[in-house]
Amino acid sequence: MRKNFASGVLLIMFLISGFAVLIVSLYSRSLAGYLVDEMEYNIESRLIEVSKNGASLVTADELERFREAGDMNLPEYQALRELLRDFSIDSDVLYVYYLRVENGMLRYIVDNDFDEATRVGLDTPSADVTLAPGLASAAEGRAECSGLGNYMTNWKGLLSAYAPIRDKDGRVAAVCGVDINDEMILAARDRTRLLWALELATVVVVFASGFFCLVGYRRETKIARESNITKSKFMSKVSHEMKTPLAVISVKAQFASALLKRGGDLSEVRESLDNMRDEADRLARMSDAMIALEIAGSSFNEIGDLDAGYLLREISAIYRTLVEHDGNRLSTDIPDDMPRISGNADEISQVLINLISNANKHTKNGDISVAAAWSGETMTVTVADNGEGVRPETLPEIFERRPLRAPDGKVNGMGLSICRDIVTSHGGRIWMENSPGVGTAVRFTLPVRGRDES
Repeated sequence: MRKNFASGVLLIMFLISGFAVLIVSLYSRSLAGYLVDEMEYNIESRLIEVSKNGASLVTADELERFREAGDMNLPEYQALRELLRDFSIDSDVLYVYYLRVENGMLRYIVDNDFDEATRVGLDTPSADVTLAPGLASAAEGRAECSGLGNYMTNWKGLLSAYAPIRDKDGRVAAVCGVDINDEMILAARDRTRLLWALELATVVVVFASGFFCLVGYRRETKIARESNITKSKFMSKVSHEMKTPLAVISVKAQFASALLKRGGDLSEVRESLDNMRDEADRLARMSDAMIALEIAGSSFNEIGDLDAGYLLREISAIYRTLVEHDGNRLSTDIPDDMPRISGNADEISQVLINLISNANKHTKNGDISVAAAWSGETMTVTVADNGEGVRPETLPEIFERRPLRAPDGKVNGMGLSICRDIVTSHGGRIWMENSPGVGTAVRFTLPVRGRDES
């Protein structure tokens, strides 16, 4: 119930934060668009005002004096060019020029450029008025700007504005044009649009990642809940099983105590003590199994890329001292080029620990070996010993999830059933090869990662 509530709270928080990010993004986009529009409007408005100011510098009659190419040599023409040069500097524009529009054609009169290679004048060829955006409107009497990115042919990069120059009768006799370079302005506008695109992409990524994280959280919560239910059922069964050895210990202790008090047969006392010891060992193995289950449950979802060879060698090295303390010898045959696997390090370690521990318990002054090999897509690990082996009657149920009592009175713990569950959950299988009186070999397989996945 509490996890469902937490999941619901996370969903609500995700939706609220997601909508907040979206609203802020849309607002910032609107604000950025507004600022860009204002920038364009202010630049174009300023340029139109400059063109109007330039149109007021001369009269239509003064411009009528300049008709032929030879008129460019007149002192008055040169003085007008110098006037335009000073005006362009004061107005912070690149070019200022006058031109006539006659019969749908435009003809340059004079500009502020004193460079013979780039200037225009009365000797410049005429051009179609439609080639200059905004010029037709000026020829009709309306000051207008060409607009950012709208260029006159062969004059790319120049933002232009035009204002009419009227004669005494109010007719448009000429036009004043002014130009500035708009490449930096356009670059700034494009960067603003790119920023919006990146912001939109960021919002999409945030939404998508948040959604998938939320879905993953809900899935992991469900898995954890199901795992806890399974573990609780298992704990209940184990607790029930523990009552039996505890009852046996209690009865045998009372029986031994009674025998000692009345001076009974000591062999019966020893037998009772042996039974109590067996039941105590049985309880210890059950406790170990529950601890292993707790470890496995706490790391249920921690699946990672593992170096199988390194993991097997490390676990073997850690438990070699324990094996040698009990009078046995532990050897390993693990190739250096073992493949990598996907799995839970704690769980796979627990499998190997259980198998080594079992082999050590059933071997006296003997040899235990841990070997590994791989072929194709499968890795096989073998833990073998030359101990007493397992009675054939016990072998069919050796991996069952409950304590088993062999005919000789010894009890098999739940470690092997834990091993089976772990190996199976990793996509492998486990089995035992047994020779009573000769030894036992337990083998398990795990799928390996391809070499290109390593």
